[in-house]
Amino acid sequence: MFNVKEYRKLYYQKNKKRIRSQQRRWREENRDGIKNYNEEYRIKNRDRFKKTVEENMRAWKELFPTKPICQICGERIYFNEKNKKEAIHFDHRHGKFFKKISAATWLRRHQRTNKNIKIWKTFDFGMLCAICNHRLPTKNRKQYLKKVIQYVFGVNCYICKSERVKNNQRYIKN
Repeated sequence: MFNVKEYRKLYYQKNKKRIRSQQRRWREENRDGIKNYNEEYRIKNRDRFKKTVEENMRAWKELFPTKPICQICGERIYFNEKNKKEAIHFDHRHGKFFKKISAATWLRRHQRTNKNIKIWKTFDFGMLCAICNHRLPTKNRKQYLKKVIQYVFGVNCYICKSERVKNNQRYIKN
């Protein structure tokens, strides 16, 4: 059978120098046109993209609490805030990564549908303020917290081996 993909590969390999020289020549001749086209395309679609992002963020806002607070320190945070110090920082609670883009970017790009809501809930993001998000490591989080507990209380936590606290003989939990 005749396979188009293989034929194209073979043709390109045989005529590589000629094809590349033609491409270079065409780019040099049309450099201004390409630059203008890219600029026009960017300007034309910038407003449409902003409008889409705003609509998506308005729709997703209903899914979150009306007055969210940081789940670690209790500081008041805001959804879709321009000021990064007061904005919600979505944390990968279990150290899992979110499909190569940030959670906020995913919200901006995806409409709120039942399917997308299910996807969002499966990732189980925490809502943190900027300071807590910055202080809490993404990788090896449990080991970090074990070391902090050991440092602060001078003993291992129940996760580490359930050793008792020296002073009051209770287990440290959560």
